[in-house]
Amino acid sequence: MNNILLSVLLSMSMLIQFELYAQAASSSARTSPAVLDQAAPKDSVMHDHQLFTQILQTHVSPAGMVDYQALLEQPEALKAYLQGLAEVDKQVLAEQDDSVQMAFWINAYNALTLQVIIDYYPARSQGVFGGLFSSGKSITNIDGVWDKLRWEVATEQYTLDQIENQILRKQFSEPRIHFAIVCASMSCPDLRREAYTGLRLDRQLQEQTLRFLNNPQKGMHIDRARDRVSISSIFDWFSEDFDCAQAPLQIAARLSAKQSPVVCFIASQLLPSDPRREYLLEADYSLRFLDYDWSLNDQAQ
Repeated sequence: MNNILLSVLLSMSMLIQFELYAQAASSSARTSPAVLDQAAPKDSVMHDHQLFTQILQTHVSPAGMVDYQALLEQPEALKAYLQGLAEVDKQVLAEQDDSVQMAFWINAYNALTLQVIIDYYPARSQGVFGGLFSSGKSITNIDGVWDKLRWEVATEQYTLDQIENQILRKQFSEPRIHFAIVCASMSCPDLRREAYTGLRLDRQLQEQTLRFLNNPQKGMHIDRARDRVSISSIFDWFSEDFDCAQAPLQIAARLSAKQSPVVCFIASQLLPSDPRREYLLEADYSLRFLDYDWSLNDQAQ
């Protein structure tokens, strides 16, 4: 009798454990889909950028090059992420901290840029008048890519130009956003392999800025033998965004009023121990802007 009772009790225990396991597995499947990177933090209740991190880690190389062909063949995750951005309540977004809002709009810009490239891939020039900046694969071959094509974000329609200039540049005094938003071109800053989040935004932007300045083909190249400093054309096009409280007299004396705040900003982003900082502040050199390569940042060159 005791053996029968023990057997019944053990069976009931196993059934209960199985039921608890099944419930946990079901809950996990609903709340933690495989496409999400659970290590990435969330930005309050406003939006979860974990899915975008997974997309970037899957399709972007450590060098910032994008596998557009694979993204074109597997577009579901990106479409789902963009749908999530479209459904975010604008008022809820506006109530978030500036860092959370900036992260949201940087991610939106980068995700929409990926989407527009796969929509028009391989984005080659069309006809005699195509390819204003590039005869090969380039975002510049897509008509109206920045000022005509409109996308739904936070329940309203925006162009990429509006996101960059009317929101990111106008509403936030953060020049380092220029090293985070990526225009799908070789001379653009490298596309980061994780989504931006409000919690980590300052560190992420600083890392992007240094990575850009450390790339002599993209950000800055110092030729001491020729006393020449070459910097990205981004610093020319958006010079008014880069400023210092007061540029050192040494810089102001030898550079133009437009150039000296830019160089002062660059120097401020370098570590005090970085010899380039002292050179920028003290040396006598000429300043030029690097040619911009608008070729697509495609892994399949």
